[in-house]
Order: sequence, then C-alpha cells, then structure tokens
Amino acid sequence: MTMPDLDVVVDARQWPVDLAEPKRIGELWTMIEDAIRGRDLGDGPTLTLDHPDGAVRVGLVWSRLGGRPVVGPDTTFQIVNLMERPRIRYRCKECAAAGRTEYGAFTCRDCGSAERDNRLCDDHVRILDGALIATCAQHAPACAECGRAATFRCGGQRCQRRRAHCDSHRRAHPHDPDVSYCPECYDVQFPSCERPGCTNVGVARCEITDERHNACGARACGLHIRRWQVFGGERLGLGLCRRHAQALPGYPPDWLIEQIVAGACVRAATRRRDAEPLPSLRGFAHSLRRRGHEELALNFRWIHRTLGGLERAAGPYAQALQERRQGAGRYRTRKGWDAELGEIEIGEGRGRQLVERLRELVRWTLRRDGPAIAAALELADFNPAREVRGQMRPALLFVRLPEHYRGLFKAHSRQFAESLSAHEPGGVMIRIEGDMRGGRR
Repeated sequence: MTMPDLDVVVDARQWPVDLAEPKRIGELWTMIEDAIRGRDLGDGPTLTLDHPDGAVRVGLVWSRLGGRPVVGPDTTFQIVNLMERPRIRYRCKECAAAGRTEYGAFTCRDCGSAERDNRLCDDHVRILDGALIATCAQHAPACAECGRAATFRCGGQRCQRRRAHCDSHRRAHPHDPDVSYCPECYDVQFPSCERPGCTNVGVARCEITDERHNACGARACGLHIRRWQVFGGERLGLGLCRRHAQALPGYPPDWLIEQIVAGACVRAATRRRDAEPLPSLRGFAHSLRRRGHEELALNFRWIHRTLGGLERAAGPYAQALQERRQGAGRYRTRKGWDAELGEIEIGEGRGRQLVERLRELVRWTLRRDGPAIAAALELADFNPAREVRGQMRPALLFVRLPEHYRGLFKAHSRQFAESLSAHEPGGVMIRIEGDMRGGRR
C-alpha cells in the first residue's frame, strides 16, 4: 500500500453545506484541490481558503515530500481529521415550534414516545427536586395535596418518588437539606417522640402487644424510651412507652411471660438486628423476680407449664416455643426448657440435702438461737457449680429466712459456706433470697 504524500486536517466548521453524506465531502475536497494546487502548505500551520459559500482551513500534519511541500497534480493526500459544524440530531420540539434550534437532551416520561421530534432542551424540560424524572410542560405534575404546581418528588415509603408536592407541603430531611418528604412520609420516616415538648426523632418503638399480638408501636427517642431488660443486662431490652412502663408492675405474671415471648418472636420474625433468643427458665424467673413475683420466680414448674400453654394457644409463636422447649431448630446449640427443668429438679434435690446439712451447722454453731433459725431455714433455689470461661464458679444456695434472723445468720454465713464446700465439688456460696443488702438477685 502506497503511503500518501501529505497528511492534512480539514476545518470545515464554517462551511455552510451539511457534510453528513460522503458525496458532499467529495465535492468539498474537489474544490479544495483546485484551490491549493501549486500552493506551498509549509508556509504556516494552516492555509485559509476563502470561498463564496464559506471559509475552509487546511492544515499540514505530516509531509513525506521533504523540503517545501508544494501541491502538484500528482500529490496524494490523506485527511486525518475532518472538523465539521455540530449537527443537532435531537431538536427541542418547543424551540422548533418557535423557529429556534436547540439541542433536546431529554424526553418526557409521560408522552409515551422517544422519537427525535419529541425532545426537550434544558429550558423547556421540567425536572423536579428529588428525582431525575423529565416531563414536558403539559405533563408537569401537580401537588398531590393541593393541586398547585409541584416543586419536588417525595422519596418516602408511601410516595416512592411517584407523587409530587409543592413547597407548602415540603418537609426537609433533618440532616440533609437536599432530601425532602411530604408531611405523611416524613412522619413515617421521622416520627416524633411521644414525650411532650421533645423534638427528637422517635427512633424506638414500644414492643408491648395486645391480645391480638399487635404491638403498641408508640415511638420515643433514645433519651425517653424505657427498656425492660429481659434478655440480660448487656442485651437491648424490650422497648416500653411511658404508659406501659408505668403499668408494667401491675400486670399478672403470666402476662409478663407472654410479653417476653412475643417481643423475642416478633424481633426474630422481622429479622431485626437486635433479635434475641427466648430466655431460659431462669431468665424468665429473673424477670418475674424483678417485677415483685418472687414466689412464682422460684416455681420453675409453673413457668414451664405457662410456656407450654402459650405454645398451644399463641399460634404465631408456637414453632419458636416448641423449638426452645426441645432445644431444636435455631435453639439446637442451647439447652431446651425440658432439659433445663430436669436439671433444676435434680438441683433441688441436692439443694434440700445441703439445707439439711446447713440446719445442723446452725443448731451446732448458734447454741441459743440455732434451733429457731434452723427451723425457719427453707430452700429457695440451688444453682450447681459450673465452669465459665475456663474457671469454676461455686454453687449458689439460696435460702429463705425471716428478716429478724438474718443478721445473726449472715454473721456466720462464711463459716457455714466453708463447711458445706467440703461436701460439694467446686464449693458453695450461701445467699438469702430477697435480701436487700447483698443477697437479692
């Protein structure tokens, strides 16, 4: 393939004829050849050729002739670049109707056509705040609330940018002024705290449910939400509104157990990040004890029966209750309630043996008041010794004792515990059930 003699650039941006067709380019080049024959293209970076129809500039890029590149009848060319006037392929229909030529970069979403004659320029397109949705003036949306001209599209859950609103119904994002909501979507996205006068967002809900398993849902901010610690001290407790927090101490114990079950199951069903497994029997007992039901808190058989009744009656939670009772499903790695109750009953037998031994120690140590104190001692609960994080924790023996005997008993409790530890692997610690000065749990 023979290399051309000259590489040139043709600047035809002032040429009035449209060069979209190859035929037009050939005609232009014929005129250029006639005009530059015998001319020295090395005189300057460009050579301007005046023509009645417009000016054309020819620039030399590379010459293979050497010396002065004078154009002759046998000189061959290669056009490495042809610069033309910009051609508007998409004309704005509004500007075209007014006799102007402007580029139509947009199509109306509601016109139902994307043809070349249905385009809009920057001046005639209507794009509201909140969404890059283009419409023409005819299809510009009106406010969904009052019918006036809309200025933004709401990105809330109800509107999802399909509905538009005017500035009178605009609520700005609390921390991002470029995002706006209609009043209804704003209240859903950023509900008010239930505390009168509080301007914070109600980020937490009350999780107490009614007899139809519908949650209260009252909203409160992080400062004013109450928490019912039923999953452990380091876990996020169930949210309580002001009304339910005040009424909680007066609710019956079986209702308290049902609320704990409902709260845990609803969190798990909605896949919340703070979902917690259903507590153990001792976990339920702790929650009952904190609400003043100390007698029932030690009746683990009653707690187990109550949970069984919920399994039969509370349809939405039946599967979770059954899995927790048997230690199956997602509770497979946790001890089921049935197995836990069996261990508690075994522990009660061992606890009664230790209490009998404790009574003997009390009668022998406290000669004057010992028999009366020993007769008043009763088993409350027994937690066997267990290994926690590689260390052995001693067993906990909880006993009941009238208030007027507690001072004398506690003065010798360390001595009693050391004597009992000799008969119990891992050791024993003695606590008085319900004692406000160190024994209460």
